[in-house]
Order: sequence, then structure tokens, then C-alpha cells
Amino acid sequence: VGVVGTSNTFIDIGVYDLRHRNAASEDPAWLAEHDNDTHAYGLCWFGMFGPELEQRVAALPAADGQMGTTSDYCAPR
Repeated sequence: VGVVGTSNTFIDIGVYDLRHRNAASEDPAWLAEHDNDTHAYGLCWFGMFGPELEQRVAALPAADGQMGTTSDYCAPR
């Protein structure tokens, strides 16, 4: 996906576990703002591919310099 007005591109990877709601969905205010069918089941996928790839993914810059530096699903780094 391209970012209009810049030469940046990004991909958005969504990983879900429909068997269990995530921790973010325990907050009623968060859940009210994220009423999509899958938001309550989103997972942080950074650690699913081993520590080396996790470090590489965490080191990537955000597409616009801000978005991507926080996550509802991943713990702060």
C-alpha cells in the first residue's frame, strides 16, 4: 500500500485468534471504538516467528514516522 504524498509504502499484517478475545477488548471504551468483527481477536504477531525476526520487525520505521509506533495488541517496546 502506498502513502499519498510520500514515497513510503507499507504492509498491514493482521493475525487473529477467533477462539479468544484479546486483552484490549476487555476495556469497554476500546471495544466501543473498535466494533469491527475481528478487532477483539487481533494478536501481536511480532514474536510468532522467533527472536531474530521479532527484532528486525521492531526496528522497522513507521510508514509516516508515527503510526506503527504504538499498538493495541503489542506491548510497548
